[in-house]
Amino acid sequence: MGFFNLFLFIIIFHVFVTTPIFSHSNNNNERSSSSISNFLDLAKSPEEMVEWEHKSKVDEKMHACAHDAHTAMLLGAAKILKQHEHQIKGTVVLVFQPAEEGGAGAKKVLEAGVLDKVSAIFGLHLVPTLPLGHVASKPGPFMAGSGTFHATIHGRGGHAAMPHLSIDPVLAASSAVVNLQQLVSREADPLDPQVVTVANFHGDGAFNVIPDSVTIGGTFRAFSPESITRLKERIQQSPEVFDWMVGIRRKIHEYPELSYEEFKTSEVIRAELDKLGISYKHPVAETGVIGYIGTGEPPFVALRADIDGLPIQEMVEWEHKSKVPGKMHACGHDAHTAMVLGAAKILKQHEDQIKGTVVLVFQPAEEGGAGAKRVLESGVLDKVSAIFGLHVAPVRELPVGHVASKAGPLLAGTAMFDATIHGRGGHAAMPHFAIDPVLAASSAVVNLQQLVSREADPLDPQVLTVANFHADGAYNVIPDSVTFGGTIRALLPESIARLKERIHQVITGQAAVHRCTAEVDFHEDKKPLYPATINDDKLHEHFLEVAKKVVGNNNVHGMEPVTVSEDFSFYQEALPGYFFMLGMQSLTGEPLQSLHSPHFTVNEDALPYGAALHASLATTYLLNHDGANKVGGKYHDEL
Repeated sequence: MGFFNLFLFIIIFHVFVTTPIFSHSNNNNERSSSSISNFLDLAKSPEEMVEWEHKSKVDEKMHACAHDAHTAMLLGAAKILKQHEHQIKGTVVLVFQPAEEGGAGAKKVLEAGVLDKVSAIFGLHLVPTLPLGHVASKPGPFMAGSGTFHATIHGRGGHAAMPHLSIDPVLAASSAVVNLQQLVSREADPLDPQVVTVANFHGDGAFNVIPDSVTIGGTFRAFSPESITRLKERIQQSPEVFDWMVGIRRKIHEYPELSYEEFKTSEVIRAELDKLGISYKHPVAETGVIGYIGTGEPPFVALRADIDGLPIQEMVEWEHKSKVPGKMHACGHDAHTAMVLGAAKILKQHEDQIKGTVVLVFQPAEEGGAGAKRVLESGVLDKVSAIFGLHVAPVRELPVGHVASKAGPLLAGTAMFDATIHGRGGHAAMPHFAIDPVLAASSAVVNLQQLVSREADPLDPQVLTVANFHADGAYNVIPDSVTFGGTIRALLPESIARLKERIHQVITGQAAVHRCTAEVDFHEDKKPLYPATINDDKLHEHFLEVAKKVVGNNNVHGMEPVTVSEDFSFYQEALPGYFFMLGMQSLTGEPLQSLHSPHFTVNEDALPYGAALHASLATTYLLNHDGANKVGGKYHDEL
């Protein structure tokens, strides 16, 4: 399960790691040679400052780590051994090794095969803290393994007097340096010594100019291979995957498409899957795409992203603003799509380790079109045993890198309704000759609120909202009819059913009281009722286990149910499913705009966390369910 840690993205770094050297033993009795090694290379040093007759004659190079002495000692041993060669029972191999100082010369010597018959090897190092003639060592772990890293953090340069027009990489790099120390102080076992050191930091702006980029670098050290691996993975956040996800999200954001019109979005998704070598099925539910990674055999687990935009004019001025008038990704579906593609990229790189099949669901028409229902009806998920989804959460209480969810009811079910009340028009000065539909409709709107305040169980959250009302008479003319409409929301299916029944009764009843007639339409043929989003109890335990490993115990939160709705609930009616919220609040605490706002923005720093969680949830689920209900066939047959 160690490869799951590859999904732990924390800081945008590119890491160049030297090979750690750990002691190994081999008890092969056929080997009769022993070896003594030394290091030939120069320690990195600017200039020798010791004045003596044999001072280094090469500018900015010196033997500052005693490798010259090690070489002389081994040659001295060779001279003695040669004088007594006839008494040697076997073979002594002298290893004069290059490139100890960061070049992993020992690794290259091993790869050359010259030590294949050697059964043991010895080495030493001069220590300036021990008296002459004394030695020191111990069994077991003796010196730490180490790796080096170099990081470039890209921002956007600008004048120091106008930082709001720049993206400051110096601040970002400084924050990274500080947070790297927490890998040791807050994550490492105190009994497992580890060190992370940033030793160089270069930001080449003038004193009044914020630079475009900053570079930092250093080393990480630990005594066990597992700790070295953990440090490497925690230091590294792949800029390739992160930048790639950001690019995809912005490309999709520029060209939002409404429900069942996501043709260009689908093209972008399929093009990226083609580049990754991921098989897929298209079209599904008109514009959807279903991808497959893994063995093509059970178990099957699905990751879902919604891909549609909204009929909203974007009011955020930035270089990737929507280029389609009146349409915008104002609910984060562009980010959801990028995260599932990011997970797909990582999973594809480790496909040989996947125990089953990950199904990628790029679903159209979440915004009122019930695209999830159409995907299910297509049959492509018939063999899937679990599905996961997420939503970005623009709430102050949920920072980047934090998640929230709960078992059981999470989001409300919802239904939409329209009502038309017919009266008889007339002049506003002579209402006794008319039958006023405006008064009838207004009475209905007021009385509808009593369905929640006076009829609903206070412990059963319900919401009824009338959001549009149209009476098209002139200011002095009573119209013939009035239309109004809205939504109902509840966490229990029976509550939705009760509200639908009572809405019809109240509207038709109030119309009759005012001598009008009424029609009520819930549009279930075009906009079906969305069930409540109810998280599976067992998958909740799975989510907690995985999320705590990915983002940390303190960053996983419970939450109360909320009365927004999601068509992810259709999947949960057909198979076990789990939905959670992903934080976007930045460290600066700048207020976030709500979903469906023309000012809504996505904090792209959340993208790696979404990709990591998706990938880890899927792969861990497959490992835990490997071997269950296996049958033959590949995914194009199974699904």
